[in-house]
Amino acid sequence: REQPEVPEVTTVDAFPPAKIVDSLGAGDTFDASVIF
Repeated sequence: REQPEVPEVTTVDAFPPAKIVDSLGAGDTFDASVIF
C-alpha cells in the first residue's frame, strides 16, 4: 500500500463545557479515601 505524499490531517477546535458538574472525579476521590 502506498503512502500519500502529504497525509490528510483533520483538526477540530476545542470548546468549553456548558457546565462543570464534578471537578474531583470519582476515581481520584475514591483512591484518596482508600489511601487515607
